[in-house]
Amino acid sequence: PEEIKEERRERVMLHQQEICFSKNRALMDKELDVIIEGYLPKEDICVGRTKRDAPDIDGMIFVEDIPFEPVSGTIIKAKVTGQSGYDLIGEYYESA
Repeated sequence: PEEIKEERRERVMLHQQEICFSKNRALMDKELDVIIEGYLPKEDICVGRTKRDAPDIDGMIFVEDIPFEPVSGTIIKAKVTGQSGYDLIGEYYESA
């Protein structure tokens, strides 16, 4: 019984990842409004969530190349350039 539960859980997790990857893939090269939630100064990367363009996307977006140190709550535009697991990777486009 425990092995069966674990096997089912793994299958469900794989299915969820496939759905997430396909949703994220559809956002490649799109510009999204991002609400900044934090800044990682050592890596010069901001962490945020999409505002309204992709509300059903799980995970965060890591935005690079921001020419200023944004405060939490700042809204910027970012162009999606990749993904890592559930998270998106983007480049700064402009302040929204």
